[in-house]
Amino acid sequence: MPHNKDEIEFLPDIYKLINSQAPSASLVYEEEFIQSIANKYNLPLETAEIIINSFFEELRSAILDNKMFIAKNWGSMHISSPISDGNKQRVFPKFKPYPNLRKLLNEK
Repeated sequence: MPHNKDEIEFLPDIYKLINSQAPSASLVYEEEFIQSIANKYNLPLETAEIIINSFFEELRSAILDNKMFIAKNWGSMHISSPISDGNKQRVFPKFKPYPNLRKLLNEK
């Protein structure tokens, strides 16, 4: 619940959202995603799997090589503040969506 009047005015719909019975976002698992691509483009499942896995493997490699991944009309992804902790290195990828993607996501 809001603590004071200013909080109510600053975030008028946040408490409705938190307390609503709106459905949460659904999850798409890798297998479903691959099947969807195979169906949409009439590809054998194995071909779609190779394409999707190769894409994410190349994306991972580029980011771990400290390169910025940029996809036209989609956004950019890069490592933000890699941290070494003993023998482990922790990597924090950062995704910055482009305005065009935000616009498409917010269209009804």
